[in-house]
Amino acid sequence: MMIDTAGYMALGLALIAMMNKKMLVLRSVHLASTVLYAVYGFASNSMPVAIGAILFSGIHLFHIYKMAKKKNKRGEPNGQNRRYTITET
Repeated sequence: MMIDTAGYMALGLALIAMMNKKMLVLRSVHLASTVLYAVYGFASNSMPVAIGAILFSGIHLFHIYKMAKKKNKRGEPNGQNRRYTITET
């Protein structure tokens, strides 16, 4: 019963992740989902689910790292350089 709860929680997080437009939020929430899928896979002795979740986690961690590195390099998330101007009124 508790094993199924982890699976349903993972499914819910995955659905929430897909509703986000911001890539960092999507990847972060989906990363949490894949961790729960891995727990579910190992607990239910379903190795394809567990292995797939671990692979997805690695992919998400890699892309989150790349986003953080790009943000630190340019000062803006995803390399978006925004111009702000101060106007006098």
